[in-house]
Amino acid sequence: MRRTNEQYYILLTEESRDLLFIMDLEAGAFLYGNKAFWEYLQEVPQEALRMRLMALEEPFPELMEISLENVLGKQTWLELSLTRHEEGGEHLLLGSARNIQDRKEAEEEIRELGYYDSLTGALSRNYFMTQIDRIIHRGEQSGKPLSLLMLDLDHFKKVNDTCGHPVGDEVLKETSRLIQSRIRATDRLVRFGGEEFLILLE
Repeated sequence: MRRTNEQYYILLTEESRDLLFIMDLEAGAFLYGNKAFWEYLQEVPQEALRMRLMALEEPFPELMEISLENVLGKQTWLELSLTRHEEGGEHLLLGSARNIQDRKEAEEEIRELGYYDSLTGALSRNYFMTQIDRIIHRGEQSGKPLSLLMLDLDHFKKVNDTCGHPVGDEVLKETSRLIQSRIRATDRLVRFGGEEFLILLE
């Protein structure tokens, strides 16, 4: 028998890997959480998350990152998207969150290994060459697609020759900044060499 739209919606929210929740801002209580949300609260005390959310100031950015201490005393990270909703006298906080602990640990490992390009702040060619096999393997294991975009700045040599290398460096830094502002948090920008950039889409 075909499900109703409401049943499909419930299935979608309950099976989502993202942490979905609704919080009563006046009572400071969670009114709803999907399965992933309650599983996360087995690792992080509910009170710690509640207090952190209550302390956030509006307006909320489109995405924000917060850190919490788990039951083992270790730092864990969430990426949050929050919306305030008021209706019928209720003051609610609608939240969608993603556990980004693995990403944070990977970023720390990258920093320790010197995998960032010192000029642009993008990941370096060394990072790409040493990590690409592991990235491909992880994609195969998870079943998620992996795409690679290659970008090259045409006639960049003319910029260096006519305006000087300091201006060329500024062009590279601005290019990196613009790309970083357009890609998702899960994507990675690599300066592969000179004026060549790669974007890893996961």
